[in-house]
Amino acid sequence: MITTLHFLRVRLSRTKDAFNLLSPEANADYVSTIEAATLYVDSVLVAHAQALAQKNAKYSIKRVEMKVFNIAATRRDASISHAYLGQYPSLLVFGLVDNAAFNGTYGTNPFNFQSLDLSYVALHLDGKMILRSALLPDFKNGFVAREFCSLYQALNRDNQDLGIAISYTDYVLGGCCLFAFDLTADGSATQSHFNLIKQGTLRIDLKFREPLPSTTSLVVYAQFQSLVEIDAQKNVITEF
Repeated sequence: MITTLHFLRVRLSRTKDAFNLLSPEANADYVSTIEAATLYVDSVLVAHAQALAQKNAKYSIKRVEMKVFNIAATRRDASISHAYLGQYPSLLVFGLVDNAAFNGTYGTNPFNFQSLDLSYVALHLDGKMILRSALLPDFKNGFVAREFCSLYQALNRDNQDLGIAISYTDYVLGGCCLFAFDLTADGSATQSHFNLIKQGTLRIDLKFREPLPSTTSLVVYAQFQSLVEIDAQKNVITEF
């Protein structure tokens, strides 16, 4: 909730049409047009103006930072040594997609995250592996129970009557191969409370049973627990 003394500016950035449209035609040249964009926000009247004279308004947010790392064709391994440097993310999700699809073509799906016969997945914080042992999936034979369960666990869906609309078959064959890690001390990345902020270096290690058939993009979604403050003069103060 933003107080009435402040203004919130929202910027929307469009992707190119070849990224958000799919077509089987070889020379497709379709165009999508946004005729109007409206953001509906509930409003309430509150007496916060006097409180702002004494202290800043503080808003806890889950800040998202995304990165893309390209892995060359024919490679059988990849090590992203400084995927994130500084504050640890609270939640990390990543997947592999063909680089041409990621850049956008009408005939490819940029959200088609494939396993590409991954055989090893490990995440290191300051050189220490966060799991007791690396993930060792076998997608060819469908032995990926640990990887599939870890996705639900990191998103806090394993002990609830909730899902993420990804079945085991989707995970193995359907282009929904994502790896998720909850990096908080108490497994609360999806919860509202905050943990102590830690600093360090995050490394991602991947190995493949077969050479990559084409240049591949590793798309990484990182979520950080952050704080935004706004004072009576409408100054926005961040810690990141």
